[in-house]
Order: sequence, then C-alpha cells, then structure tokens
Amino acid sequence: MSAPCLVLDNGRMIRSGTNDEKTEFFFEHEDWTFSVERIVPKDHPVVSHIFLEVCDQDHKKSTWKMEPLSLPKYFDTFN
Repeated sequence: MSAPCLVLDNGRMIRSGTNDEKTEFFFEHEDWTFSVERIVPKDHPVVSHIFLEVCDQDHKKSTWKMEPLSLPKYFDTFN
C-alpha cells in the first residue's frame, strides 16, 4: 500500500438534524477547504449517503457522491 499524497488533520465536526442524521467534517489545507458530509435518512437508518466537497482558492466547489466499497478479505479481522 502506498503512502497518501494528502492527509487532512485537525478537522471540525458539525452535527445537525433532530437525531443527528447529518454530520459534516471540515478540513482546511492551504487555500483549500474539504468537507465530508454523512447523511442518514430518518426513514431508512441502515443506509447512509456520503459526499465529498472541495472548495478551491477561487471558491469554486466540486462535489462527489461516494460509493460504498466492500473491505478486502484481509481486513476481516477488523470487523
């Protein structure tokens, strides 16, 4: 496994909604802002939606919806 090219530390967390169904993590790196948002629908708490938003120095935003991946078998010991 190779080393990551960017590590984001010292983020801040914000929870919102009546049952904390939305959680956001904000990180800053130089002139860039990174936001990871996790939404758990009230009517279907088993499902969660995760979005990554990147905002550059010109305040241009790009957003991606993350897809779930299954863990490789060698990570079974962590479950």
